[in-house]
Amino acid sequence: MDGDEFSGALNGLLRVRRFWEDDGDIFLREDEIEAEMKGILELVDDVYGRFGFE
Repeated sequence: MDGDEFSGALNGLLRVRRFWEDDGDIFLREDEIEAEMKGILELVDDVYGRFGFE
């Protein structure tokens, strides 16, 4: 393959030149875990919903 994408690739991740995901650390007490997990799942649900995923 010559260049940054396959010939004829017009959409999706085939056009992406670089992708990386930064991770983060969350430090909390044991009694905070349940609330934090609920918040994370609500965030994921919100983001997925915006893109039409269930």
